[in-house]
Amino acid sequence: MNNEISCRPFRVIVAASGTGGHLFPAVHIATEVRRLKKEAQILFIGAGRPLEEKIIDSSGYARAVVSIDGLRRKGFFGFLAWLVKLPKAVLQVYKIMWTFSPDVVVGVGGYVSVLPVMIAYLCGIPSLIHEAEREAGWANRLLARIANKVTMAWSEAKIPATAEKKIISGQPLRAQFFTTDFSKTASQAAPQVLILGGSQGARTLDEIGMNLAPWFAENNIAVWHQCRPDHVQHVSARYEELRVNYRVVPFIDKMEEALAWSDVVVTRSGAGAVRELIVCGRPAVLVPLPNSPEQFDNAQVLVKRHQGISVKEYTVNLSDEASVNDQTSISDEIKKHLREIILNGKTSYSSWAKLPEQSEQSNAAQIIATEIVKFKHY
Repeated sequence: MNNEISCRPFRVIVAASGTGGHLFPAVHIATEVRRLKKEAQILFIGAGRPLEEKIIDSSGYARAVVSIDGLRRKGFFGFLAWLVKLPKAVLQVYKIMWTFSPDVVVGVGGYVSVLPVMIAYLCGIPSLIHEAEREAGWANRLLARIANKVTMAWSEAKIPATAEKKIISGQPLRAQFFTTDFSKTASQAAPQVLILGGSQGARTLDEIGMNLAPWFAENNIAVWHQCRPDHVQHVSARYEELRVNYRVVPFIDKMEEALAWSDVVVTRSGAGAVRELIVCGRPAVLVPLPNSPEQFDNAQVLVKRHQGISVKEYTVNLSDEASVNDQTSISDEIKKHLREIILNGKTSYSSWAKLPEQSEQSNAAQIIATEIVKFKHY
């Protein structure tokens, strides 16, 4: 299937889906591969989620879709449905492999990486996987045993791969992160709070933002809030009603500009978000995704740096009074921490804000792409 044809372009399959935490690094890696090998043909494999169209297609890359879902929180009947779909997905991936005939397959985390990397292994095609978390999820734990190379965002990452396979690369970020000036001081006259729910928004953070709206207005705090697409109108109306200086959007294309604008960030604690905060040095109040040990672990990185405070989210049911009270208590806790960081004077803010560490991560995509192009004559 993968006979060497010396004159043909270098061909790479990149498998990535799920959240922006997988898709953005995948695009950054692909961009760097194309910079190193201008003739490279790159094909993404995704699961057909809308976010793939926004991030991958808009970046100019071709994309094939495989009918596969993740297994997390599926339950017994969900697992049975997944098994029924599995043969079709296997055939889809094999057909893509046969038609495209890649020189290498790259998995950037998530369930959609599993079949392409496994089938590549069975067909004798080399593969590389990237691990963004400090502790690998089930997909990468499985794939690390058969992949030729494993790149890692963290030197202490726990993943079952031999030492000769492992490469500490750092986490790929937008190139603009390393040319942006993050060296601002706190905006004491009108503090600026950035609320990030991740690439798809977070219902809890949207509710917290609306709960804090009176406090934002009272303290002349400007808010840039990235929320769920279906919450934009509702969140905007709340801020408008209370005359908050606000900007509400469903997606932020240029995250480095939003972080440079901010004094403090309220956010989930995905691997990419934590790396971005380290690069820009902004203090953060972190609300890890419930039932995600990886996000709790990521949050501790900033807590130990005295750059972040981690707040536990409770499961919220707005029809349940006790649950609503829990939500209110989270909002109060976050308000307390925001007050400590941005309203207690420059000395307090300086103790939380860190110097930007832009050089630390500037060549992560290049390191990974360099390993990928080595497979051209594998």
